[in-house]
Amino acid sequence: MTYFASIKTTDRVTFNGAEVSRINPVKDRGSESVTHYLLSVQNPDHGVDIRRFRADEIPHLLDSELLIVERGYYSPAQQMDRAMFGTDEMFGATKKRRSRVDLIMFLCRRMAHYRARGMILTRDGVQARRAELDQEYKIYQARRDYVTETANATQRLKPLPSNDVLLEYYRKFRKGDQKAGVFCPPRARSVDLGEQAVEDQNFVLRCLQLYLNPAFSKSEVATNTVSEVEKENERRRAAGFQVLIDVKSARTYERWIDKYLDPFTVAVKREGLAKAKAKFRSVEQGLTASFPGELVIFDAWQVHVLSLNVSRAAWNRMTPEQRAKVKRVRRWVVVAIDVATRMILGFAFCPAPNQEASLACLRMCFADKTPLLREVGLSKSSWDNRAYVHMVSTDSGSEFGKSPFGGSRFVEAVRILSGSLLNAVTGVAELRAHIERLFRTFELKWARHLPGWTAGAVHLRNDRKPGAEACLTDDDLQRLFVEFVADYNASPHRGLGGATPSGTWAKLSKHEQFDLSALPGPQALREACGRSHAAGVSEAGIRFEGLTYSNEFIRNQRRAPGVDRIAQPGEKLEIVVDPVNLGAISVVAKDELISVPCLDETMRGKSLAWWKAEKARRKAEAAPDVADHAEARSEARERWRGEAKAIADSAGITMDGRSDEEVACLRKELEFGKGAHEEPFVGRDEYVDPLQTGYATGFDESSTASVPSPPSGDDPPNAPVEPIPSIASARTARAAARNPDPETFHDHQRSSERDGKNPRQCGRNHCLGYLLL
Repeated sequence: MTYFASIKTTDRVTFNGAEVSRINPVKDRGSESVTHYLLSVQNPDHGVDIRRFRADEIPHLLDSELLIVERGYYSPAQQMDRAMFGTDEMFGATKKRRSRVDLIMFLCRRMAHYRARGMILTRDGVQARRAELDQEYKIYQARRDYVTETANATQRLKPLPSNDVLLEYYRKFRKGDQKAGVFCPPRARSVDLGEQAVEDQNFVLRCLQLYLNPAFSKSEVATNTVSEVEKENERRRAAGFQVLIDVKSARTYERWIDKYLDPFTVAVKREGLAKAKAKFRSVEQGLTASFPGELVIFDAWQVHVLSLNVSRAAWNRMTPEQRAKVKRVRRWVVVAIDVATRMILGFAFCPAPNQEASLACLRMCFADKTPLLREVGLSKSSWDNRAYVHMVSTDSGSEFGKSPFGGSRFVEAVRILSGSLLNAVTGVAELRAHIERLFRTFELKWARHLPGWTAGAVHLRNDRKPGAEACLTDDDLQRLFVEFVADYNASPHRGLGGATPSGTWAKLSKHEQFDLSALPGPQALREACGRSHAAGVSEAGIRFEGLTYSNEFIRNQRRAPGVDRIAQPGEKLEIVVDPVNLGAISVVAKDELISVPCLDETMRGKSLAWWKAEKARRKAEAAPDVADHAEARSEARERWRGEAKAIADSAGITMDGRSDEEVACLRKELEFGKGAHEEPFVGRDEYVDPLQTGYATGFDESSTASVPSPPSGDDPPNAPVEPIPSIASARTARAAARNPDPETFHDHQRSSERDGKNPRQCGRNHCLGYLLL
């Protein structure tokens, strides 16, 4: 299976921030294996570049977030989100329509380019540029649709539209503020011919809802409905509305009560929940799954164990009086279980159910959890169980958002990670039978064997006293839970026919729909499950926990005008950090998330907890060395600071302003050498010809147009050929044009050469203007 076999029409692929319109795998003719991938990448000039990468380079591009696959980017749900917060989204546009609009936008941008170069907006003016425009149009289509430099006979290209159509496109493009949405048809409101009849029937049904009140009988409700319908018709006649509601008899409305009202709702309202359950109850086994990741159920369970509200390290430092004041609490744990294999994919402890814990549990479903086993001393177990989650099932608990269909971070995280959400009601265990049975397993095989067990009810404790037995701290409880999960994953399961969850995972992971390449990338995980922090922008970049994050976008913010900055001077930026991976952060800028990598590439895959422990370890190791040299440091500091101040006071040093030439020179010094860590990724098989790109001489191809041609046959045989001007001669000419006294400049240059000096190395006050040239 190739890396991009699971890409759908609703997915979006970007390389280094530019959209990739097509990915073409190149196969070896002998072995039929994919050796390279050709990518059609949009460039800043609104064209398309063809990038060639080996198959073994793709994992590096995905891990370093140079190549990002955004699942469901063009889905209706995400289109609606972008349409609500932006004006550039073509809401409702299909892939075919987006391709057509992209071609029109390319033609409009080229028309704007030729217009800036003097093209007249007439038929004859467009005809003068038609040959160049046609050639660019063909090259753009070949690169975008077929990943080739030029199209062959088997590739069909769209012909260039007529001059009138091009002018119409450009006028609409300019009038629409250069937005692509002007070329999409307006959203039409659907009209239902029976809409009024449906509204009339709904009015009658709202009147029949009075039957849900046990105080009214069917006949009373039917009589009242006839009266309400007649009043509504009178109101419509007075308003001049010609469509009236057909008045039925009272007996007909009595039959409508049994026909249209929900019988379970009627039974609950009029007879009570107990009779309604006895009348309509049915038992099912719940949802099933056939491969890992098809269905993952989330829920929270209050641990039936009293624990100490303190860490083990703090408990060991306490006195007996302080330990007596420590509270005994019952923690909650949010758990995610895979239905197909009964494998526990994630967990998170919390004092009370909250969305942060549910997001941490969701993030753990896509991470390798084997290091947790190694930390507790288990060397024979592994927990590297990850899968692309197709559906997430939850209840309406507060840990998954009080507004399950909007305003919940957990719901948005599931949507970003391209999973479907099944939100069920709370209190119905049959809808989540697998995880409810798992909580029963926690109770019987784990919690009752721990000190401080409270049991599910008081009468089940027997002689156990949870308050007197409570001795587990928070980190003890989590460590014991990790050890029990390793025991559970390797134990036989009755629902699996006696097999273990780990063995079932290894067996079902060979299913054709199980694809690890479809796992969300680091950017999607950070956006979905990350934590928000405030940070400022310094000259080095964004500082977070002693790490530096920077790219071209962050550096340009310091020199951008105040109105264009994402944060005003003195304000802090909002960043999103993935606590499991510190390789990059996301900066919130104008309702968008911009990925900013860490300058220390070794931080990829390192967690925030590990980094804090590493900093504490380094500080502890350096503390004795700092203490040994404290006196020497204090003596030397006082000495050099005093001498520097005395010398400055005696010399009378003051700060002088800088000229415009010095400011320009300082700007060049500021920009020189920055961004060395952001060299564009070039594949090992991508060849760059220095003669064609101009890297060898520093000139582009257009500069060759100024080179004089050799003498033709009509020129005299001894006609001198004009030499090509060099860089030095061009600089001298510009300096002479700016100097009001040419003789002074030439005398100065000859005197410098006679003294054996380089004119560039002479005094700054005399040659500052020549250096800037």
